[in-house]
Amino acid sequence: MKPFIYTYPKMDSQGNQSVQVAISGLQLQACPIQNLKENSNANPILQYLNNQMDFINSLHNVKNNLVYAIRYYSQPNLKSISQGKIEVTLYMKMQDTIEKNLQVYFPNAITELTTLINSIFPNHIWQPLDEKSFHHLWEPFPFTDCYIAEIRRREDVIQRRTMQPRPSLKRENKSSKKSRNQKETIYFVHNFIPQKTDLNRLLRLFLLHEHPLIFQVNLKPVRLEDDEEKAFQQEIAKCQIYPSQTRTFTEPFHNLHQRHAMVLAELLLNQLMRLQDAPFLMNIMIASPYPLPSTLLEAIGGEITEPVGLSHSWEIPSVPLFLQMGGYDVVTPSIDEQEIAKNNLKDLDFQPWGTTLAPQSLQRIRYMVDALEASGVFRIPIAGREGLPGLHVIYYNPRPLPKEIAQLSNEPDTGHLLLGENDYLGRTEKVFCSQKDRLHHIYIVGQTGTGKTTLLKTMILSDIYQGKGVGVIDPHGDLFDELLHYIPKERVDDVVIFDPNDMEYPVGLNLLEYKKPEERFTIIREFKSIIKRLIIDEYGLKGLEMVGPIFFQHIQMNLLLVTSNPADPGTLLEFSQIFNERNFWKKWFPPVLKDPRLLYWIKNTLSATDYTRISNTDGLSISDYFRSKFEDFLFDPRLRRIFGQKHSTINFRQIMDEGKILLVNLAKGEISEANSIFMGLIIMSLILSAAMSRANMPEHKRRTFFLYVDEFQSIATDSFTILLSEARKFGISLVLANQFISQIQDNRITQSIFGNVGTLITFRVSEQDARNFLAPQFFPNVDVMDLISLPNWHAYIKTKVDGKAVSPFLFHTILPLYNADPQMPQIVRAHSRRKYGRPANEVDKEIKESLKLPEKEKEDDPFKEFDF
Repeated sequence: MKPFIYTYPKMDSQGNQSVQVAISGLQLQACPIQNLKENSNANPILQYLNNQMDFINSLHNVKNNLVYAIRYYSQPNLKSISQGKIEVTLYMKMQDTIEKNLQVYFPNAITELTTLINSIFPNHIWQPLDEKSFHHLWEPFPFTDCYIAEIRRREDVIQRRTMQPRPSLKRENKSSKKSRNQKETIYFVHNFIPQKTDLNRLLRLFLLHEHPLIFQVNLKPVRLEDDEEKAFQQEIAKCQIYPSQTRTFTEPFHNLHQRHAMVLAELLLNQLMRLQDAPFLMNIMIASPYPLPSTLLEAIGGEITEPVGLSHSWEIPSVPLFLQMGGYDVVTPSIDEQEIAKNNLKDLDFQPWGTTLAPQSLQRIRYMVDALEASGVFRIPIAGREGLPGLHVIYYNPRPLPKEIAQLSNEPDTGHLLLGENDYLGRTEKVFCSQKDRLHHIYIVGQTGTGKTTLLKTMILSDIYQGKGVGVIDPHGDLFDELLHYIPKERVDDVVIFDPNDMEYPVGLNLLEYKKPEERFTIIREFKSIIKRLIIDEYGLKGLEMVGPIFFQHIQMNLLLVTSNPADPGTLLEFSQIFNERNFWKKWFPPVLKDPRLLYWIKNTLSATDYTRISNTDGLSISDYFRSKFEDFLFDPRLRRIFGQKHSTINFRQIMDEGKILLVNLAKGEISEANSIFMGLIIMSLILSAAMSRANMPEHKRRTFFLYVDEFQSIATDSFTILLSEARKFGISLVLANQFISQIQDNRITQSIFGNVGTLITFRVSEQDARNFLAPQFFPNVDVMDLISLPNWHAYIKTKVDGKAVSPFLFHTILPLYNADPQMPQIVRAHSRRKYGRPANEVDKEIKESLKLPEKEKEDDPFKEFDF
């Protein structure tokens, strides 16, 4: 965004235009905490002040007549200090007699300032002021009626012969310099010594004050003029009390006065040398629409410089306190001086006002500072772990985009996946994941509401609009509903909808259907895994001990029976009916596929078992025991119509091979969580089977299919580890998401994720997940505090490019780049219904027929023709 430039003419005392003025600015959006690694011996405040000095020194350019100002505008809340607000703005002003010069040079100067501040303070977030925000902040209350004060460096007049200060140490002494002999006095200005603290106390002071307040520091690059330098040297020469004085600082002195004179000469010489380098004029102003209490002004002065005699950085033993650094004066304008003071505030001027003890040629020295002195006042805020009152603080570490990721944006036609954007150093860059590296899968974790769904939607739509094969399993239904609005017209024919809430045209899923006889053993093992998972979810691991191995033997062998006729596969409804009807198993007898184990089971166990027999002990039948494990899933008519159909209407292998769009709505809130999990487990089982069946296809013909699974842990069985490790070989790219790693109960799945997933994306997470799982993955670039402090829609990512790991970085999600069509959901649903759904009455009729008891066998011994 281009910053707004405010221009206006400046008039001279006769009312004629003298120069044209241009002002613009940057507003601080967020400041970071001190980003120091553990066990660091570095002083964070000293590091911070060094950065401040580097920044200020870089501003020293006297050619373009620039002025800088930093303003803290405090808006306290009397009821709650935490609701108070402080807005920090960095202004830049240029003035010239030729307006064209401003139009040419000033925009470039703004760009240079932005580049400079982003390079020295890379983790701060700045926003150029637009016209509205500029006028809101430029004069937030009427300056014509405001109260104003300044804090200045303390000045003293020292008697040359006695080395004593002026008799009165009152602030802003009004004594006339004409009343003293300038040859016998030495003019001395105390240095500002930056306090080795952050701005916490100062900002807290602003917010505790009951009225709005502006704290502003103007900084203007200048040169030390020849007459000023000459006058400075004359003041130094006055310190030569004894012409023959040749001793060094460490040698003994004839008397104490001589020592004090030499120290004063050293201090003045030090000031002169520093001001010869890169001096600035500095004004420190406080303004408010209400009177400014003296206690407030004194407290502010004490925060921006160390007091007289307590300079820890510059302390020189045996030197009078008044000669040591530190100290300040608080000055307020008289009625005649108020207009000048307010113009300095509003127009970033440097017009002098008030009395001074300085000789004529040294009157600017009190306002002239180098970067060291200015760094304690002209400060870009930085926060400690406790934050800064009134400011938005980021407790995470912004990380730049690696070069390898940035280069992906130069390859627009390779089908890379758009993830979001990276903001760093004031620049915004697109973040992509390469097509090749996606086959190593993506895992997304983050607490609810942090941005996972937004990211998933962006990724899914990026794939859909690039014509890729996509599968989406949504446990809640919100993402499912949103995606329907974004389907492009040219891909309507590709969409396959699985929505159990569509009772008029239900799709069919038969887990027990297969094409090759050997596939049924895989189906049976997977169904056993599903049952185990459901029992563990309800009863814990002890539930498996409760049901025992006999339960699973009956499940396994009866499934083998139900799948014994490839031309007429049984359904889950029919399988459950074996436990409800005494002779229902005879529907598959004699079995088409003659398995000796199955025949032995039928003759010796199944034929002799009456599941419906009532027990004398508890009044329950074995049928009740088995049926209770499936009743929840078969009681709901929506699920009965889906799992009661003989043949699946959805072919997952075809969906993958043809690059279609599969949208699955598990709708926890509508069909219960248990039923949602059951459906998800079956769908994942069918997808796994379809994926593994692609092994018979040449690798170069396997079209990559991108499967997105939100809350994947709820539908993950033992076989999920196989999918994670083998899916890439079958052309399946997984994108898995959930809220907590601790939700994954199976440690093997957790280990498989961190062992097989190539791209790890983490939004804000719990401290437990951050400390136990994620911080080690992102070490040393990102720590626990970073991971638990991320704002919404921001995430760290650890990924690969061409199989090589790149440095983790931060990005934020973006809204979909495509337009929603409110008519599209109806169009897509109608089209999918026609192709993959069946009329409900037709399905009900089929289910009714499938559950009829088989006709009575005519032969007395149905097993006599079989050799067991």
